[in-house]
This record gives sequence, structure tokens and C-alpha cells, in this order.
Amino acid sequence: MVVKLLHRLTLALRKIAPYPESSTSDPEDSLSGGVEPVGSSTREKWLMGVGGESGVVGVLRKSSIPRRPTRKGLLQFLYYNLGGAVFFASGYVVFALLYGLLHWHWLIAKGLADLVGWSLNYLIQHYLAFNDSARQQGHKKVLKKYVPFSLINIPIDYAIVGGLKWLGVTPFLGLWISSIFFTIWKWLWYKHWVFKTS
Repeated sequence: MVVKLLHRLTLALRKIAPYPESSTSDPEDSLSGGVEPVGSSTREKWLMGVGGESGVVGVLRKSSIPRRPTRKGLLQFLYYNLGGAVFFASGYVVFALLYGLLHWHWLIAKGLADLVGWSLNYLIQHYLAFNDSARQQGHKKVLKKYVPFSLINIPIDYAIVGGLKWLGVTPFLGLWISSIFFTIWKWLWYKHWVFKTS
């Protein structure tokens, strides 16, 4: 199931940023027997840059991470974590009510919990943590990045919780483990792509 989801994600990324097929008519390729050094093939360049320097790896590579955090940066990180805490707490309460108390299926309970958490998290990220850059872009532009990014995170999140449940770990603990991973994952993406002004 996870492999199928990753395959579909790859296909979706190819539609967004397709990589050109390698040409076999290149004279240099025929001289070297068609063997390209590692990192030189069109496919490898596409995977490394996901469509070029404006792609995933390119954006993260270009980002400047200060060696010493500024006061503004620390405050932004605290607000970001506030949004994450609200996302987690509200989602956990909704999940506990639906799954623990009402005995709904874990997947449905988690889906509804995520909807509540995403909405509250977006408001905190937009109006507190990334207020300046979000205001410059406006809701429409930010949501065009926030929503797809959140949708891409669904299979990752559910694979963590579902995989741990399959291994015998309760989904209540799985939510905590997933939140630790997403604290770092989302910070990097929010700061360097979702809320970053172009």
C-alpha cells in the first residue's frame, strides 16, 4: 500500500515538474558507450532538483540557515511550535473522543482530527509564526502551497500511525511518534517553501 502511494506521488510530481527524457542521439553518449557518470543523467538531475533549482532540493539548498539564531527567529520558532501544539492537542482530543470514547474506526477518527488540527494550525502559522511573509503573499498563494503539502503529508502520517498499530503499538502512542517527526519536517518546509516569499 505504501509503495503504491509513493508511486502515485512520484507520478504526481512528474506531472508538476516533468523531466525530459534522455536523448540517445548525443554524440558524447555514443562515444562513452551510453554510460553517464553518476549525477549527470537527466533523471538524476530531476530527482535531485525535482524540476530544477526551483524544486524541492534546490529550494532547501539555496536557503540560508543562520549560525546563531536571532530573537526574531526564536520567536518565530516558538509560534511555529505553538501552532504544532494546538494542532496536536486539538487533534488528539478529537481522536480520543471519536476513537477512544465512541469507538469509531481509527482512520475515520484520525481524518476528522486532522481536519480540525490543520485548520487551527494554518491560522496560527499564517497570523503569528510567518505573519510577514504570509501577509505579502496573501491567503490564496499560501494555501496553494499549504494544502498540497498537507495532502502529501497524509500518507506519511498515516503510514507511521498505521505501521506502528500493525506492529502492536497503540495509535495513541503512534500519534506522539508521528508528531515528533513532523515537528522537524514541517518546520523546514514551512520556513523554506510554504510561507517563504518568492
